This record gives sequence, structure tokens and C-alpha cells, in this order.
Amino acid sequence: MPGQRFRRQSPPTWVASLAIMRLFDESAAELKARLIGICGILAVLNIGTWLWALAAFYDKPALLGVALLIYGLGLRHAVDADHIAAIDRRYSFSPSRR
Repeated sequence: MPGQRFRRQSPPTWVASLAIMRLFDESAAELKARLIGICGILAVLNIGTWLWALAAFYDKPALLGVALLIYGLGLRHAVDADHIAAIDRRYSFSPSRR
């Protein structure tokens, strides 16, 4: 329509969201590249979080210790038997594996 303005999304935004969606697409053929991408994102997020924690708790070593303890307990919780069983059930009953 004349006179009506349409807002267009800038290319970097949709390109980035397309790349992230492609990482989690189960039908993508490049499994190794997807796994490396996901691990890279997780590594960057973890390093960024710890750099933030070091900057925020620089003068409070007790809080930095608590942050490390909570991080360790979170990692332990991630590999609990119930989580592993839930992941195993998800993939053993998937239609593509039948």
C-alpha cells in the first residue's frame, strides 16, 4: 500500500537465527559440524559466565567459592540417573529408530 511503511528485519538477525535453528535441526546431514557448533556455543557461554563471576566476586572469595560449588552441583545434577534415563527413553522410542 502506498504511504504505509513496512519494517524489515535486518539480515544479520535473521541469518543468526537461521544458523541457530539449523544447529538444532535433527534432519541436518552435518552431525559433526552441528555438535562442534553446539559445544562451541556452550564453551563460550561458560567462559563468559566465569569471567563475569570473577569480575563480580573479585573481592569476595567466599562468594566465588559458592559459585564454584553451585556450578559443580549443577553438573552433577545434569548427569543424574533420572536425566540419563529420560534421554535414553526419548531416543529409544523415537519413530526414526523403529
